[in-house]
Amino acid sequence: MKCIKMRLEKTFEFARDKVILEVLKTVESNNMIKSNDRILISISGGPDSTFLTHLLYLLRPILNLTLFGFCLDHMTREGESTRDALFVEKMCRKLDIRLFRQKIDVAKWCRLNKLSFQEGARKIRIERLIKISEENNIEKIATGHNADDNIETFFIHLLRGAGSRGLSGIKPVAGKFIRPLIEIFRKDIISYLEEKKISYCVDRTNVENVYFRNRIRNILIPFIATNFGKAFKKNVLRSLCILKDEDDFLRKYSLSRMEKIASIKKAGDNENPVFVKIPLPEIKNEARAVQRRIIMLAIESINGNLEDISFKNIDDILKICVCRGESKVVQPAENLKVFKSGSYVYLVNISSSEFLPEEIIS
Repeated sequence: MKCIKMRLEKTFEFARDKVILEVLKTVESNNMIKSNDRILISISGGPDSTFLTHLLYLLRPILNLTLFGFCLDHMTREGESTRDALFVEKMCRKLDIRLFRQKIDVAKWCRLNKLSFQEGARKIRIERLIKISEENNIEKIATGHNADDNIETFFIHLLRGAGSRGLSGIKPVAGKFIRPLIEIFRKDIISYLEEKKISYCVDRTNVENVYFRNRIRNILIPFIATNFGKAFKKNVLRSLCILKDEDDFLRKYSLSRMEKIASIKKAGDNENPVFVKIPLPEIKNEARAVQRRIIMLAIESINGNLEDISFKNIDDILKICVCRGESKVVQPAENLKVFKSGSYVYLVNISSSEFLPEEIIS
């Protein structure tokens, strides 16, 4: 980072700004960006994604980056989302960034798929980002999540009863996704943009307390800051860092245990297994926290993610592992069936039935 920092300072005077240096520290400590990377930026036009786009534009000549942008027009806010998409288009044209712009009636899509607007919009955005990255051989996807987003997510998960995995917050790096702004606050991003006279869009729905996240942002967090001191944010971030380290350890340990005790069956070139077979005596010998993680890892290996998998789903599967007599069948996801047979618990991808042994199908 020192080399990048010196070259930036020599080329751009405003690269000496504290907020830029803080982001570079995050990038370096998490090994986020390397020379010659191809990066797809998720751009809404708001302050976070606008700052992120300008930051990567600064780094482009230094690291020989190839940048792309993605903007999703949700067709909401009485045409304001289209206004924001046009702003993003103009910004990318000015910065010579190839933009993938898509227009979807997200509210209608969410109604048809029985999802909340925020949940559905996030799902669509992630799916489109991954699809575009795969089609264009793009290694990394950059999003504008900042420290405030991380704190808000912590409280959302806390109030919904999440475990340590959820409470550890938004990861700086997760697969293809990188989050260079995850350790800086929204106020510092806005101050930088306004000082440098860089325009950005404002989403008026962010101040409306209709959505759960907005109520956390606009009501709960200001209340805590007023009554318990503004330093609480830094304390929460410190706790998130500790929880992340402990979560990483628990995940790695549980993964090593699963790989040792479980039989994992793959078919052909498929990345995801068609079934995972776990011996009951082995899993019963593990601590409850490790039992839970092994089941989660098995589901994640089959499904590719843990979306829509609840604590109750995991708890129901663990009950199968300890119950006596006739086996109960649990189906926590559309393509996933879990049942006990003899001294084993099976997690089966039922959409790959042609690859399953006869004893599992029956």
